[in-house]
Amino acid sequence: MQNLDKVTAMLEERAGDLGGFLTRNPKGKMIPDYLKELSRRLVREQQDLQAEVESLSKYIEHIKVIVAMQQSHAKVGGVLEALEPKELMEDAIAINSITYERHHIQLDRDYQTVPRILVDRPFGKVAAEISRPACELPPETVVMMNFKRASSGPWPR
Repeated sequence: MQNLDKVTAMLEERAGDLGGFLTRNPKGKMIPDYLKELSRRLVREQQDLQAEVESLSKYIEHIKVIVAMQQSHAKVGGVLEALEPKELMEDAIAINSITYERHHIQLDRDYQTVPRILVDRPFGKVAAEISRPACELPPETVVMMNFKRASSGPWPR
């Protein structure tokens, strides 16, 4: 890239016999290879920048999801609300999903159909913390998350 000005100047100086310069002059013969390499580097740089933009966009969208979830869970405490355990866990997983992805942690879910549970709305923060320790596991780990009724008795409230 730094020699592009020099190459441009050489081409402008020999504009009258450009074909002869590129085929007979030792420096002129090097220009096509130089331009090929420059093109490869620029394409690679553009791909890297595009990947970075996509990655940043993904993180921004993830942040938006987290903020929306936190706002929905940030209602006044002391009010019990019936929630689906599966929905609560999926919200917690979504909050930490970028970390799971970065560390190549696979989550296998085994959710049985269970009744809604009554929870204080800030419990969503607790659920997010429950799934966070998985982020500290070695890469390529498979984490099994499940919930089921412990007995046939009444579902705890």
